[in-house]
Amino acid sequence: IRSVSDWVEVTPPVGLSVSWVSISPDERGRPREALVVLDEDDQPRAYLNRCAHLPVPLDGGSRDFTTAEGTLRCGTHGALYHRRNGLCYHGPCQGGALPKLRLLRDGDRLFVPPDPDL
Repeated sequence: IRSVSDWVEVTPPVGLSVSWVSISPDERGRPREALVVLDEDDQPRAYLNRCAHLPVPLDGGSRDFTTAEGTLRCGTHGALYHRRNGLCYHGPCQGGALPKLRLLRDGDRLFVPPDPDL
């Protein structure tokens, strides 16, 4: 495991909010982001900001990642995802999932890998 200093710090989310941070670009140079949410047990979970249906950001740049109830939602396709595991339970990607990212804690601080493949 790499040291925390090699990872990207992300602001811990509060309640149903979503925190995001830029990570390394993909192989074609397109920007990527990590999303961090709290699941139903207030445990942080990290996902790549990319719909399981088509490789577009969930928010399409709007920073609107959720329904009024806090469910993760793709604004382009209407897909809905569980916060706990990123599984799509409604929409064109039903049965698919958001790409999970590792998440490190250092006290109250949270870190995601600079590259999703780590």
